[in-house]
Amino acid sequence: MAHAYLFAGPRGTGKTSTARILAKAINCTSPKDGEPCNKCTNCKAIQMGKFLDLIEIDAASNRGIEEIRDLKEKIGFLPVQGKYKVYIIDEVHMLTGEAFNALLKTLEEPPQNVIIILATTEAHKLPATILSRVQRFDFRLASEADLIKKLTQILKEEGFDSDDGALYLIAQGGMGSFRDSETLLDKVISGLQKGAKLLKDQVETTLGYTNSKTVSAFIDAMAENQPQIALDLFNKIFEGGTNLVQFVKQVLEIARERVVKAVEKGNTQEIREYMQIIKEFNQISLDIKFALLPRVLVEMAVLNLSTDGPVSLIERKHKLKEALDKNEVKTHQEEIASVNIDEIKSKWLSVINESRQNNHHLVAVLTVATLDKSDSGALIINVPFAFHKNRLSDSETKKILQKIFLKVYGHEIPYQCRVDRDLAEKAKEVKGKGNEKLVEDILK
Repeated sequence: MAHAYLFAGPRGTGKTSTARILAKAINCTSPKDGEPCNKCTNCKAIQMGKFLDLIEIDAASNRGIEEIRDLKEKIGFLPVQGKYKVYIIDEVHMLTGEAFNALLKTLEEPPQNVIIILATTEAHKLPATILSRVQRFDFRLASEADLIKKLTQILKEEGFDSDDGALYLIAQGGMGSFRDSETLLDKVISGLQKGAKLLKDQVETTLGYTNSKTVSAFIDAMAENQPQIALDLFNKIFEGGTNLVQFVKQVLEIARERVVKAVEKGNTQEIREYMQIIKEFNQISLDIKFALLPRVLVEMAVLNLSTDGPVSLIERKHKLKEALDKNEVKTHQEEIASVNIDEIKSKWLSVINESRQNNHHLVAVLTVATLDKSDSGALIINVPFAFHKNRLSDSETKKILQKIFLKVYGHEIPYQCRVDRDLAEKAKEVKGKGNEKLVEDILK
């Protein structure tokens, strides 16, 4: 046995439970192949939470040095009931610096009959001095297969049956956590009679999930450029009282599954389609908690994806390629070469606002730029300095800008960059003025 252990990993993966089982195993009076018997006095006392030599400290609520000092003072006392005194410090990364220093001294010179087990979800926050004095074990999220196996075992012990779809849905909701999966299972079977069969529809209803077939139809409508059908489906879902956060999560899960299948088939078009859906709905998952009208976020995503979104662009490119082979149309660049400069200028503020979400340096460049139209009808973006031009000409920046143009104007806009010396002179003049004059110019 080591004198100190670190159990690190995501929440709900069994760190504290394993720590208690370890405490039981080393204090069991009749262990078998290292396993606790679960029958002796010590095993039963630990099971009931009455074992005096098992001390648990919750660092999340007791961050001060006093608890660790108390541990340091009492750690030298001999065990009362068992062979070892076991200290479990949960969420140990929450301890203060002073508390860590006090704990370090204990880890350096621990008594022979004491074992300390640290548990944390954020091992990177622990000082290196602590990490170097413990034996570390990393806990990982469970696979869906492992979760279903565990849930099946619990259902069998509780006298229930189920279909595979129901447990798969619960395992998905558990997101790799045994504890979360078991909590969801508890909620679902609480209203069932013994011997009843748990069905997928019951799980969806109880957990507030949208019917998976409806979510699939919603994704199909976006992928097939049918915004009206997608919006009608979403309105029914929303009016049915569904939880929007859960709905967005379901869209992401199903879209991810489709990406995986598309990769297996080598279908690059489908990969791009579903990846774009994932990007849009992942952004919604980040924005939804701050939105005044969350449903608007979903509706805007539907329109972005199923009108001038990447799906239709992909189809347009295929059609253009076919037509080019037959010499029936101009190239894509020629088709949109003659830009409407007035329209571009009228919505340029929207372009700047959209760029804030991608790159703050880009915002600065676009704000100082002016717009022109070349003799051939192409967009010219004038900038004061060469490094501005280099930034806008960068391939990654071009990708970001074309995505923004697509969103604001409904199509991509080829552009050229040009350094305008007059803009540079104006910038120098502004730089030389006092703050008062600068504020006046900005207000104008």
